[in-house]
Amino acid sequence: PIALPDHINEASEEMIPLVSPDGQYLYFSRVYNEKNKGGEYSGDDIWMSKIISDTIYEPAKNNFPHLNNKDNNVVIGFSEKTDTLYLLNIYGPHNKMLPGVSYATHEEGKHHWNDPEIFDDKIKFDGDNYMAYVHSSGDIMFLSMDGQDALGKEDLYVTLLGENGVWTEPTHLGDNVNSEGFEISPFLNNSKDTLYYSSDGLGGLGDADIYFTVRLDSTWGNWSDPINLGAPVNSHFYDAFLSIAPNGI
Repeated sequence: PIALPDHINEASEEMIPLVSPDGQYLYFSRVYNEKNKGGEYSGDDIWMSKIISDTIYEPAKNNFPHLNNKDNNVVIGFSEKTDTLYLLNIYGPHNKMLPGVSYATHEEGKHHWNDPEIFDDKIKFDGDNYMAYVHSSGDIMFLSMDGQDALGKEDLYVTLLGENGVWTEPTHLGDNVNSEGFEISPFLNNSKDTLYYSSDGLGGLGDADIYFTVRLDSTWGNWSDPINLGAPVNSHFYDAFLSIAPNGI
C-alpha cells in the first residue's frame, strides 16, 4: 500500500474513502480536525479532493454547507452519473441528525450539492454503530448494524429496491458471511457479484481484516466462504473500508 499525500493524510483521522464513478474526485470523512464544521471534537465532516493522477491529488476541502454540520457526515455511495450523492443519516430540523439514509443531487452547470433529502424513511438501523453502502445502480444497499438476529456485534444485511419503489426488509447475509465479531464497511463491485467487507471475527492477521465473498446464484442469500485478502493489504492493525475506483484502483 502507498500512502496518499500529507495534505490528504493529516494529523486528524481520515477514513471511508470513495472515488466518484467519473473517477475525478476522492471523497472521504475526516474527524478530529479543527477545520470541521463543528470544530475538532465534533463529528465527521465530508472532505473532497480532485484527482489529477494516481499519485497527485489537489488539497482537500470541506466546503459543503448543505452536507456538513456538527454531527457525523459520511458519503456512502454515488449514482452512476455522479449526479446523486448518498449520505449516512437523515438531516432533520435544525440539522439534527437521525439514523437513516439521505441523498443530495448535483445539478448540471452548478458546483454545489443541494440540500439533502430523505432517501427512504422506512430504512431503519438497529444499535448505535451502523453503516451503509449504496451501489451505483441505486437499487442495492448493504447495511452494517447490530440487528436483532445479529450473531455477535454488527452484521451485514442487504435490502433491494422493488419495482414499486419500496425497499425490501433488510435480509441478514447469514453465518457464512457474518460471525460473532463485527462485520462492517461493505462494498459491492460493479458486476454485483463480489462483496468486500471487514471483520474481526474470522481469524485474520490481527485486528479487523478485509475479506471478499462471491454471490453464488441470483439470490442475495447464498455466498461463498469469505477469503482474506492477506498481506500486504491486511496487517496486524485495523483494516477496513476497501473500495474500488472506476479505473480499478
